[in-house]
Amino acid sequence: MCGMDSIGVEKYNQNNEAAFATYIKNAFHAKYILSDPKFVQWQFDTLYIAVIDKKIIGHFGFRDVLYKVGNESTKVRVLMNLYVRDLYHKAGVGPLLVKKVFDTSNPVFVSGYNEVSSRLYAHFRSGWKDAGMLRRFIKILDPEHLFTKKFTIPKVSEAEIQVPAEFSVEQVHRADSSFDALWGRVRDRYQCTIERSSEYLNWRFFTHPHLQYVVHVVRKGSDLFGFIVSRKEESQGFSIRRIIDCVAQEGYEKVLLGKVIQLARDEKATMVDFVHSGSWYDSVLVAVGFFDTAGTDFSAFPIVFSPISWERTSIRVAYDLNESLDDCYITKADGDQDRPNPV
Repeated sequence: MCGMDSIGVEKYNQNNEAAFATYIKNAFHAKYILSDPKFVQWQFDTLYIAVIDKKIIGHFGFRDVLYKVGNESTKVRVLMNLYVRDLYHKAGVGPLLVKKVFDTSNPVFVSGYNEVSSRLYAHFRSGWKDAGMLRRFIKILDPEHLFTKKFTIPKVSEAEIQVPAEFSVEQVHRADSSFDALWGRVRDRYQCTIERSSEYLNWRFFTHPHLQYVVHVVRKGSDLFGFIVSRKEESQGFSIRRIIDCVAQEGYEKVLLGKVIQLARDEKATMVDFVHSGSWYDSVLVAVGFFDTAGTDFSAFPIVFSPISWERTSIRVAYDLNESLDDCYITKADGDQDRPNPV
């Protein structure tokens, strides 16, 4: 077995992108998303590649994202895709990659990870903690579907949703300065969360190289009062409309949720879900017919649908931030937990 001295680490670039794509296809499968250079360039600030004798044997990347943490705005290093080929698990490749990626004075965050990775991260960062699982709210639209009828569905109530006459709810295709103005008014609602500037929103949702997000806003004239981001997933005759992000002035969440629910009904989706942390939206979600899956049969319902995986039912979060997960507003858009998985 090789020693660490013989392992090199280099940055992903145009010179090695073809070799990296071949490595990914061999390590995973021909359609695995990291074999697409456009997606890699979109996803990462930096992607490190571990090499031995010109052969790629592992990778680990990140993106530095601006977060609101308390009263401050600070960069947080968001970890993505630590992987080492099986043959080299005991060769020190993982620690070498982690040391490179953790070389920052900024806080570090990861969404979705295994226990081996978390133990490794803790060696490189004091204060590292497993913060807990993201919460999941579900609204069932088709209780007779093969998948949903296996589970006991909690009783819910559903309030009528009306849009005030002077307001409109509409789909938009880019984030402009009105999004920045909205964020300036609402950011103090959230203790710790991504800074949702128009620049971030355009990168994350409107210019994604593969996924088609639907973004609705509630507005009065030229002023925005909130937005909601969703997308559809389908597999094995099952369809779900997934809420990926939602930010609004208090009191305007209901009309946005109503728009997504109606969209899901129109496309005959089986359910709608929203995976996030914090309790900002608990009461309004319950009011429009969602339930918290914690403590119900649906805590064992798949959280990955492309393809459906009955083994994956939750998303865990870890970081070295001082805030508790209950004080953070984290969604599936944080990190790489909402990404295409072509098969």
